[in-house]
Amino acid sequence: RVQAPHGAVYEPEAGYMDPLAVCKAFVRAASKRRAVVWEGVEAEGVVTEGGRTAAVDTTVGRVRARNVVVAAGHRTPAFVSSLGVSHDLWSQMVQVNVLVADHALPPVPAFVD
Repeated sequence: RVQAPHGAVYEPEAGYMDPLAVCKAFVRAASKRRAVVWEGVEAEGVVTEGGRTAAVDTTVGRVRARNVVVAAGHRTPAFVSSLGVSHDLWSQMVQVNVLVADHALPPVPAFVD
């Protein structure tokens, strides 16, 4: 019997994705679509005009942008709230176990947040 006071999810068909490889793939795909990646630049705030995103204030100045991707992991809800943006996001505590199988795993979808 497993003691799980906060609940548990068992996914016998679940898979695993290397987070570094996934991030690199996201960057490559975005770059092919003319996105710009600036390493080491921190967002300090989102500027809105008429209820829509207009720019992002960063440590290197203001950058005009119609769309902004917030990639702050579990800190995203608090960060977006600190900007005064209404949202329905929440953080969820999860536990991840990495198991090594002695046979090939079936192809299954995987989720990254």
